[in-house]
Amino acid sequence: MVLFIFIPLALFCVSCETFPTDQLIEDLTHSASEKRRKASYRLVDQGDQAVPPLLEAMEMGSDTLRYIGAQILGRIGSPHAEKMLLNLSHDKNLHVQKKAILALSKIHVPALIDTIEQILNTSPQPELRAAAAESIASFRDTSASESLVNALEDTAALVRQSAIASINKIWTNRSIQGVLRSMDDDDEKVRYIATQIAAIRRIETARSKLRDALYDSSPWIRIEAIRGILALSDTAAAEGLVDILKYGQGEEVTAAQEALRTLTGIEYVIE
Repeated sequence: MVLFIFIPLALFCVSCETFPTDQLIEDLTHSASEKRRKASYRLVDQGDQAVPPLLEAMEMGSDTLRYIGAQILGRIGSPHAEKMLLNLSHDKNLHVQKKAILALSKIHVPALIDTIEQILNTSPQPELRAAAAESIASFRDTSASESLVNALEDTAALVRQSAIASINKIWTNRSIQGVLRSMDDDDEKVRYIATQIAAIRRIETARSKLRDALYDSSPWIRIEAIRGILALSDTAAAEGLVDILKYGQGEEVTAAQEALRTLTGIEYVIE
């Protein structure tokens, strides 16, 4: 006897529901944030097929649609979005411009790096220069290293923060000088990233800077300096490490104690 068991197809297709692209695009400007979020994810899932109708809608769309649309185009990464994103990089809305600049780095058109580099070098808006510095890193093109190093002198800390983070991804001989200079930056985040890079990359010429960083006002920078000193096996930093044992607290004291044990072979007791 043969038994035929019929199982509803729906049981095998929990996530097979399809959503009309036009409806999803309309939902991008819905008042409910959850509906906007789901529409964004579903359009990204549709991939290239969502690009033409999205581009058409964005032509005359609201600021919100252009902003979210630029983000979606970046996530899809379609080269067909190049023209729209280039136009949006000069949009009347600053937030749309910024999102478009970041999205340009994700569509993998190497020639675009010149456009983004120009924004970094000439834009009067710090937010856009910072976005350009961040975007450049995605290309991994060492030809942009010069602009990033120059951006470390930018008057806006936001730009310097993006530039130093990107320098670690596009590494050249000039990068080292940029990192060393940034370890003395007025901005704490810039100093933190630069000190972290010096530690990770074991920059030999950063030894004295790392010792100085043991006395930085930020405990997080001091911890990164300890890691760098340990990575470089810099026994000359012992005095500074002992000072952290005396005057530091929490994680930095533990890190200094371990570094001293490794570098000197002596167990320093915290009293």
